Amino acid sequence: MQHAFWVGRMGVLELGNVANHGYYEIEGYDLNLDSLNWALNQLINRHDMLRAVMLPDGRQQVLKEVSDYKIKTTDLRKKDQNTINKYLNSIRQEMSHQVLPWDKWPLFEFRATLLDENKIRLHISYDYKFLMLGVSLDYLKNGFNSLKILKPVYLI
Repeated sequence: MQHAFWVGRMGVLELGNVANHGYYEIEGYDLNLDSLNWALNQLINRHDMLRAVMLPDGRQQVLKEVSDYKIKTTDLRKKDQNTINKYLNSIRQEMSHQVLPWDKWPLFEFRATLLDENKIRLHISYDYKFLMLGVSLDYLKNGFNSLKILKPVYLI
């Protein structure tokens, strides 16, 4: 199945050049971004497929070590609602249509938007090519949801 994703993503087929990609947003209150970054890096270290890349011949390579992942953050606290909506729509448009390069780590992207009332919106984009990546990110999302600190906001 992963080989089929790889072939379909290449431009060799008439209907090719398409990535199998997922994006969602979740929102939480009073989140500690340092702790979230730490937890995400623990997950990356624990799950091989979160450190995987694709080689030119279609084989996967799990990287033994990767640099610490840091969630990019944008502070929109004290901004007017029009500015916030414009930014959220822009980041949603960008990340929901991303095609991440398979030969470079990571095959996902997390961003955080700081909002008023101690809210943080997480934007999560990932390549479905690696089934474990999707499972691991669902695990992370479900873990946050079970703690009732995050709620789904926008799913694609």
